[in-house]
Formats: sequence, structure tokens, C-alpha cells
Amino acid sequence: MGGMTAFHYMTQDNLPYDVWFHCAKEIDPVFDNPPAVIEWVKLDDCELTPELLELAVNAAAKVIALLENDKSVLISCIEGRNRSALVVALALLQMGYKNPISILRFKRHAAVLSNQSFCAAIRKA
Repeated sequence: MGGMTAFHYMTQDNLPYDVWFHCAKEIDPVFDNPPAVIEWVKLDDCELTPELLELAVNAAAKVIALLENDKSVLISCIEGRNRSALVVALALLQMGYKNPISILRFKRHAAVLSNQSFCAAIRKA
């Protein structure tokens, strides 16, 4: 768990978010004493299957429900380009924003959402 050691000093009292959505299949975000509520969204950066899309849509709906209840969320994956961006884009769509791909690419970098099957699913939604 080398990349996650930074979370060991944090407690629920000093985190800037209430729920962490970890959008990666390959790293299990399990702690002996987790610093926050963790939603593990087991997404893979591959061709998007209907099952993976449903998983992402459900995660986006949970994000919106938390935000509507004045909770803050952290949405991350390993590289911060595709899986977390997919969940954010789907949440933005559900919140009524148009063209979330352009919003995310403008805010971050053109490499965000480079997975074409993710982009195709967002455009269909």
C-alpha cells in the first residue's frame, strides 16, 4: 500500500472530505482504521462493459446524493484521467451539465478521458 501511507495520519476529524470514492479495481483501499468512509468502485480502464457502466452510473448517483446532503467527496483513481473522470462526468450529466467531457478537459488536461469507450458512453448518456 505504498501510495496510501499518507492517509494514516489523517482522522475523520481533519479530512477535507466525508467520503472517498476510489475508482480502481487493482488497489484495494482497505485500512485497519480507515480515515474516511470509502466507496470502492471497482472500475478498470478498459473497454467499458454494460456492467462497468452501471457501476459508474451508480457511483455517480451516490456522489450526487452525498452532495445534496451537504457532504463532500473525493473521487480518485490511479492516474486521475479516466475512471474517476468517468464518475465525475456522469455525475455532472445527472446534475444537468452539458458536455462534461469538455468541462473536465478544460479544467484539467486534454488527456483526461482518453479512453474512447468511456467518452462514447458519456455522449450517449
